[in-house]
Amino acid sequence: MKALLKRRHGGDPDAGRRGLLRGLAGTVGGGLLALSGTRSAPAQQDDLAFPGDEPDVKVLYQLNHAEPEYQRHIVHSASVVLKHYNNHVAIVLECFGPGIHLLLKEPQRPVDPGLRERVRSLSAYGVKFHACGETLKALDLGKEALIDEAVYVASGVVDMVELQRNKGYTYVAW
Repeated sequence: MKALLKRRHGGDPDAGRRGLLRGLAGTVGGGLLALSGTRSAPAQQDDLAFPGDEPDVKVLYQLNHAEPEYQRHIVHSASVVLKHYNNHVAIVLECFGPGIHLLLKEPQRPVDPGLRERVRSLSAYGVKFHACGETLKALDLGKEALIDEAVYVASGVVDMVELQRNKGYTYVAW
């Protein structure tokens, strides 16, 4: 079956399944509209995605300052991007330097509890919070110092380069 789908859809076996879902969505949506007697704009076809599909949009934020207002802006922007792309977007907040304290169980600088809650919430929606191992080393800390939502990376800067160069992330600096 996969071979047939590959031939029919230019080598993309998932294209046939997406097309089937689009057709079903259009049929079901059209039937519901007919029952309700109202019409609305058609749903965007490109919004359909299978769980586990890699998103087309990938965003990388640099979070390297400890000031709560700075961190709030970045976290808010990530939530706006997440909502705009209907949760089908990959977002990484790269935390290093003074920004690492947001991801520490026992931060050495004040961390706004509301921001920590937003980290938990965004993490539940798949937003990744990468924690720089080099910064942890400089603070004489290990991986165990990180909150559960943090993803340890050996070097935040190297991770940023790799995400942009090899994974197609768009870089956003504040």
